[in-house]
Amino acid sequence: MVLVGPNGAGKTNIVRAMELFGRVLRAGTVDPIREVGYDQLIRRESKPARGGIVLGGRYSIDSQAISRMLRYIPGVAKTNQPKSLVIEGTLTVSGSVSTGELKIASEKLRLTTEEGSAGASITSTGEVEINSTSQNSFLDAALRFSLGFPSPDQLKLPFPDLEKEVLRTADPEHQSLRLLNWQRAPGALWLRQFRDGTNVTRLRLESSALRQESMLEEQSRERILGPSGEGLAAAVYRMRGPNEEPKSAFAPILSALQDVYPRIEDIRAERTGTGRLFLVFKERGISQDLGQSNVSDGVMHALALLLAINGGLGGDGILVIEEPENAIHPWSLRSMIRQAQEVRGRQIVLTTHSEIVVNEVTKPESLWVVESSDAGTTVTEALHKESALRSIMEKTGEKLGDIWLGGGIGGVPGGEV
Repeated sequence: MVLVGPNGAGKTNIVRAMELFGRVLRAGTVDPIREVGYDQLIRRESKPARGGIVLGGRYSIDSQAISRMLRYIPGVAKTNQPKSLVIEGTLTVSGSVSTGELKIASEKLRLTTEEGSAGASITSTGEVEINSTSQNSFLDAALRFSLGFPSPDQLKLPFPDLEKEVLRTADPEHQSLRLLNWQRAPGALWLRQFRDGTNVTRLRLESSALRQESMLEEQSRERILGPSGEGLAAAVYRMRGPNEEPKSAFAPILSALQDVYPRIEDIRAERTGTGRLFLVFKERGISQDLGQSNVSDGVMHALALLLAINGGLGGDGILVIEEPENAIHPWSLRSMIRQAQEVRGRQIVLTTHSEIVVNEVTKPESLWVVESSDAGTTVTEALHKESALRSIMEKTGEKLGDIWLGGGIGGVPGGEV
């Protein structure tokens, strides 16, 4: 997914909203919103928005993951296993700008398979509403688990009786998630998958951060590389290993870097006297190794991007890279954007001002246009801006980035269409 738009249109705000929703799901409370500042998030010109904050996401689970879930749901036969499961969750938070008070106004959860859907909602008063369009026992049991991990006996109760169980565990101050909370329903593995699938790892690389010495102890399994590229040396150490021969997992990264910078023969992380790690590069034709201060910004940026694209940063969910074009030669950038589109199992979101990036997007439906006006910010699929976009590209030979930069689909200063 590629977001384009002029400066100030709201691309970074969209990324921040995605990141915030993932943090709230992982915490199970509204604390992340309080930490950011409700008054900062709710701003709309001179007055706060009256509708509060609404965050939501959709995540698809494949049949292999569903098979693992069935082990934890008693009474559901494998014959009732769906081929896929789509989880949709929405959270509305209200509060006071003057007092800082926050509360969860409502939560909604919907589980959908090819046979129908089952959903539930909980309001701040504890009222529960359940609706279903399916007779599938998997959906029925999965929704019950999401409502509070009932015992096998409770699975036989009609939904109205189950609502009483939910109300007894309600948070009187409405600070904690009840319906989307994986901690309250540890057996509901689909909620864990939803939590992990909506987690955002966000990168906006800076040359000075990429060159910082680092330590393994400063990293976590969930966040190996910092948001500006801090910890790059430690990330390489973890992926490559300390031996002369690199680990097999590092080979694709080194090979991809050599495609864009052929003189690089090897990279490794070495320790200083104080135990900190720094990068050393072996370059063809130079007998001595080069320290990280003696290689170009482009090499450092490319290495970090390739680590991210090839799964070397740890964590789950969505990888967001803001302005990947910074410091990288256009030819090298094209190669890496092509690689990013071949990644499977993880969604990658790019924000960019570069037609080079957009020109390498192979599917027009991957491009989204961000625009801002007095009415607010809009995010529109490029194909909705110009339904004949594919036909135009085929007939004229123009690439997607050329059409965008020419103002044909908006997303440029003064180019709203």
